[in-house]
Amino acid sequence: MMKMSLTYYEKTQFSQQVTPVLEKLLLETGEYSSVLLFKVLALSIKNNDSFLSQWDETIFSDQEKFRECFDSLLRHAAAVAAAFTVDNELNSNVPTSLKTYTSGDLAKYFGVSQTTITNWHKECRFEGVSYVPGKQLRVSEDTLFRLASGGTIPIFKVVEMWHKENEPVKEESEVVFLARQIALYEEKYKGEFKNTLCRKPQEQLTAEEEIDIKAWQYFLKRQSDVIGNKEE
Repeated sequence: MMKMSLTYYEKTQFSQQVTPVLEKLLLETGEYSSVLLFKVLALSIKNNDSFLSQWDETIFSDQEKFRECFDSLLRHAAAVAAAFTVDNELNSNVPTSLKTYTSGDLAKYFGVSQTTITNWHKECRFEGVSYVPGKQLRVSEDTLFRLASGGTIPIFKVVEMWHKENEPVKEESEVVFLARQIALYEEKYKGEFKNTLCRKPQEQLTAEEEIDIKAWQYFLKRQSDVIGNKEE
């Protein structure tokens, strides 16, 4: 029986506090100790090929890049720890509240083919989920997916985004609904889309911003379509 585990709630809490914890760690720890800790973690965590192939010693000479890589490393560690907990619970027949998704489910939520999902699986883009030929893919909702930009996004966020984009909206209140959603993003980013996220380079977007930019664009396009139809 496993004496220690990382619950979904604990992983979520950790993910939300990674940045302030990391800033405090780097502030209170000497440069050499920080680099040493980073190397020990990076080389000891399983399924590390996806990021070790992209990192080399040069990241330590760029403080901002080092912070970014350390942030990704800690989030990856949390995902691996959570996946380890789930695997042990399944092996010991202990029920878990985490939802899991098959390759078919993931294809629907990502809007791609199952072949693409399989290729992503082989490329280890579902962090903490090893590819085993012939074994059906099942991914827990808290698994982190590695984006093309290098950032990560939890599967449950992808599912939430899909439901948000596909949920039925009553026609008579859709204009109000869309205006409210757009206003929330404008308040969050202190301005209109064209003057905020739209201007930020793709490679500089965080995982959260990548989610927001897609949702924001969807609401803006839908608003334009609805208003255009009402004017005809």
